[in-house]
Amino acid sequence: MNEEVTRKIERKPTFPTTGGFSDQDRLLALLPLRPYQVIADVGPGPEYLSLALAKYLYDGQLYVVGIRKGTLEIARQTLKPFRFTNVEFLQGRGSAIPLPAKSLDGAIFASPSILTRNTKAVLTSVKALLGRGGWMAIGEWDKNGATLRSSVASRPLRDELREEAERVGFRLLTTRRLNDQQYLMIFGI
Repeated sequence: MNEEVTRKIERKPTFPTTGGFSDQDRLLALLPLRPYQVIADVGPGPEYLSLALAKYLYDGQLYVVGIRKGTLEIARQTLKPFRFTNVEFLQGRGSAIPLPAKSLDGAIFASPSILTRNTKAVLTSVKALLGRGGWMAIGEWDKNGATLRSSVASRPLRDELREEAERVGFRLLTTRRLNDQQYLMIFGI
């Protein structure tokens, strides 16, 4: 892969933005992530988070799990030029993720709009996949932040997501601001 393409990809924001910018290195630094872990990027998109995770997990495994049609293909095209050997692409079916129970160290929802349809079922499915000491991270737009697109307005509020995760059996470990428009919540089991 040529250097120009690599530079363009590395400058892309982690989350789609409307004036804000989420640095991938900052996000990775906030996660309880280790290079040897087995992680699922659930609901990937064009944000390039899967790329940053695949690079970081050089001694681990990344499962890129598509829940919506088309998202998995976008992630596959983003990662294809790099020929990672530690990345697998899986298509979820509804809230079910095709992995064995307790097979993950962590799960990341960088675009939890997929949670708006059946939040409880998706979170329950993820919890069953996490092993001892497992964690889940949700990065999302803050509805109280600056100018928001209409698609953001229909997403669940931060407190709603936290309460639903706690009802399923997660416990909130920390909440961090990524910028003036986005936040990150990290949960443990």
